Amino acid sequence: MSEMSGERYVNVAGDPVPLETAITVLRGYCLGSETTRWVAPTSGVGDDVGDLSVGAFAFTTYDGIDASATPDIGPIDILVADGLNAQMRARDIAGVLAVAGEIGEQITRLDESGVKFWTLSVDQVSASPVDEGAEEWPLWRAWTILMGVPGVEVARAHKILHHKRPSVFPLIDNETIPYLRTGGSAWATVHRDLTSTADAWSELEDVIGEAVSGTVASTPTRLRLHDILLWARSTNRWDVALAVGESLNAD
Repeated sequence: MSEMSGERYVNVAGDPVPLETAITVLRGYCLGSETTRWVAPTSGVGDDVGDLSVGAFAFTTYDGIDASATPDIGPIDILVADGLNAQMRARDIAGVLAVAGEIGEQITRLDESGVKFWTLSVDQVSASPVDEGAEEWPLWRAWTILMGVPGVEVARAHKILHHKRPSVFPLIDNETIPYLRTGGSAWATVHRDLTSTADAWSELEDVIGEAVSGTVASTPTRLRLHDILLWARSTNRWDVALAVGESLNAD
């Protein structure tokens, strides 16, 4: 069910969020902007650039950047994680590049199968498979390879993998994972959220996809929308994103 007292909602870490509220928060995150002042450096030349309009959140610096065209992990697929505050260091980037081809092999398998995270069963995302022929094997194998790179860990691994294949890999980080581990594994919690209110998540994808159309090459999937909503709540940015979204709705 995705109705609560007649109101449609999506589940986020097990908590129902009214669909209209989710839409407003997401619009604020994806489309909100703020002004920052350009300041000329000492001994600079030329005219004052003036005020700069920048994204209020990380949508333009992460979602707004295309993944590389091949299944292999390319430099942009790693560097884009810094657009979501991953703070990648040179040795972290070098480590990921060293396993880029191996991860690409698993992504090729995922592309060929056409699997999406939410079309798998909760059991498939709850525990790693023992059968290499299992549908979910390449998902787990790609995650395993990247998580084994020194210095990568949970947040960086998921930011890289999700951006590369946003319908397959969930996006979690150190801020959101405590909320996702309350009912078992983090992946399983995300899966239950998406499948328990599947129709509402599908609608949310359509609405936000239309809202950001023309600003990004690929519109965000429900995995990213779920992450944004949970991140906004876990970092106390919910009211900020909501206010920005409401101002955009009023325009």
